[in-house]
Formats: sequence, structure tokens, C-alpha cells
Amino acid sequence: MIYSHTLKLVFIKGRKVAGTSVEIALSTLCGPTDIVTPITPIDELERLRLGGSPRNFADDTALEQAWLETLRSTPVNQFDRLKLPQSRFRNHMPLTRVLNILGPTPEDYVVVGVERSPYSKVLSWANNKVAMSRYKIGRAMQSSRWALRRRLSRMIEDESVLAVHNLARYRDHEGRLGVRLMRHETLDADFRRLLESRGVAAPPPLPHAKMGLAATGKGPRDLLTAKQIDQINTLFADEFEAYGYPRL
Repeated sequence: MIYSHTLKLVFIKGRKVAGTSVEIALSTLCGPTDIVTPITPIDELERLRLGGSPRNFADDTALEQAWLETLRSTPVNQFDRLKLPQSRFRNHMPLTRVLNILGPTPEDYVVVGVERSPYSKVLSWANNKVAMSRYKIGRAMQSSRWALRRRLSRMIEDESVLAVHNLARYRDHEGRLGVRLMRHETLDADFRRLLESRGVAAPPPLPHAKMGLAATGKGPRDLLTAKQIDQINTLFADEFEAYGYPRL
């Protein structure tokens, strides 16, 4: 999550929508009083390299400095042992929680997020669960087709795929969809337009964080059965309707 007075922008981060890439790029434009929450250590290292950093996410600045010192002093092959610091502001916070803490956003602020097709989110979440331990220590986030399909079957049946159901995360206290959503499939252009509307003349490029299935060319019809597609259609019916993504 990012709350930027510099950009007059609040970024609400959904799960498995390329939110980390947006978060990294936005943080390079944030000022000293903006709120930027910590992210996965391997991604944090890349953010620091690009000139961004977490800040103002905790009441205790010593905790923030300790986290950065720990990150810089820990070998990458031990990053899987690190735990994100517990603090008032956290990654993937829902909009209502942000509003509870900080109050209504000023009229000239924009609240933004990213979304993508529920099928793609489900596939990405399963791949994440299979390959995240490798990714945390700097390896590619790609699993075997067999392992991915096995995890998919279990997660769809027990409905744990609902972890990537982001709609409630974007709603305000009145239940309205309170976030301007960028689309994963047009993210570069949407991100550039967003920043230009915030007065940023030369928006930074989006880094490619957590690349996994997108690099393999495998899609829903390659990896999901007809039954699984029907189950996803039911579990994410409100998101298909709200975001306008077509059902298979």
C-alpha cells in the first residue's frame, strides 16, 4: 500500500495483479512524508536499487531502519528466513482499513489499484504457492506443469483461491467500488496515463517483478479443466461482473 501526498494518490494493492511492479515504480516518486509499506525482501532489494524504499509504515522509525539494515546485511540465499515487520500499515491493506486510520482522502487525491482476469489470478496464485520459496532466494518463479495442476486442483476444491478475490479490498465504507482500476493487460499504458494525470512528465518504466506463468505462454485453457473453469466462474462471479472480464 502507498499513500502519497507527493502524488496525491493512494495505491491499494490487490493480490496477483502485478501490484508489486506498480508499487516499486510508484515508490521511486514518493516523498519523505509518504507511506510506503514493505514488500517481499527479494523485491525490496530491487526497489532499493531503483531508488525507492519503504517508509512511514510503522510508528517507530527505529523499526523501519532496523528492517532496512537487516535486508542489506542478509545474503539473498537466506531471504526466505526473513519476516516482514509487523506494523500499522501493511501490504495488501483494504481501502476501508486505510480510511479507518487516516480518514477520508482529500477530494483531489485519486485511489488506484490493478486488476486482471480471475482465471489469470488463480493460475498466478497457484504458481506462487508452488514456486515462492524459490523466488524468495532469487530464482525464477516458475513451477512444473504437473505441480501447478496438482496445486490448482486442491486450491479450487477447497476454495483457497479466494485469497485473490480482491473486490472487497477496493470497496469503501458504503460498499462502493472506490478505486480507479488499471488493467493488467494494458498496465504500461494505464500506469503512464495515471502518472501523467498526477503531473509526472516522465513516468518511470514498470519493473517486471514476480514474473512466472506470463513467461511460459500457458493460459487458462491449457491448465484448467472445464469443471475448474465453471468453479472459478461461480467463485468469482461478482468480479467478472464488476471488472467486465469475459467468462470462458
